[in-house]
Amino acid sequence: MTLNNQSLMLLTKFALKAKRHLGQIKVMEMFNNKHYAYIALTNAAFTNDLELVDLTKKISFELKVGEDVISAIESFISNIQQFNNDKDHLHESKYFLIKLTNQLYGIAVNGETYRCAVDEMLLNINVNEKAKYINLARNFYRYWKVRGNSENQNVSHLNEKLIANKEIFIKRWENIDKEFLNDAESWPLTLYVESMRSRGLLEEETLICQKIAKVVLIELRNAEASNEKSYRHVIENIKTLFERDDLKNLFLIVSREFYFFWTGMTLGVINKKTNKSLESLN
Repeated sequence: MTLNNQSLMLLTKFALKAKRHLGQIKVMEMFNNKHYAYIALTNAAFTNDLELVDLTKKISFELKVGEDVISAIESFISNIQQFNNDKDHLHESKYFLIKLTNQLYGIAVNGETYRCAVDEMLLNINVNEKAKYINLARNFYRYWKVRGNSENQNVSHLNEKLIANKEIFIKRWENIDKEFLNDAESWPLTLYVESMRSRGLLEEETLICQKIAKVVLIELRNAEASNEKSYRHVIENIKTLFERDDLKNLFLIVSREFYFFWTGMTLGVINKKTNKSLESLN
């Protein structure tokens, strides 16, 4: 980045905008000290100020500082918000990741260096909280590694596709009640709902399971055939979209149960071969 009037104005605008969130930013230090710039830019990427985040990405690109990490932050935070938009959870996640990303400056993009950075962070974490933060760090690693590995275009493409699929899934989930099912799709869903109610599930739980099963039905429309292999393929594709283990486990439970109604079976006549096959969905 050449220090001219335009770049100076951009850095000054960033400093003024970031002051509210990060305190005083030294403009010339941003230009002359890459580590200083990295800390300022990555910290700014965690704010909720969209204009500041946009400035952050522009300056990161111009300075060639922290582009991969900032891109990973943006994608990861977006994913958290889609699946768990609880403010306390988001704030806690950002607080930990700010400290973690500060440790990632200048290190090689591999599992060993990342583990060292995480271990350094965990030294000051309460032992009862460590499991939660280890899981958070593990999830962020996938974004950081793929974004940082600019030479691996195929992996980067897969990551972009995964993020796009998550966005499609979220929109589908939000609008699933508006989806129209044909008779062939409706009858197994109706039987499944009746089965849940006969087992005494709460209405709220029943409705959630019904929505999950309906999403599966919609996804099955694109399957090449209507068989166990196609069902398994759809479940595997959807399963990868869940970051939280509890949501993933709920999805797998519902998908296993619904499979029997989708195929016209009943829970009382499942043979061992089919049961073993379904367990492999894990």
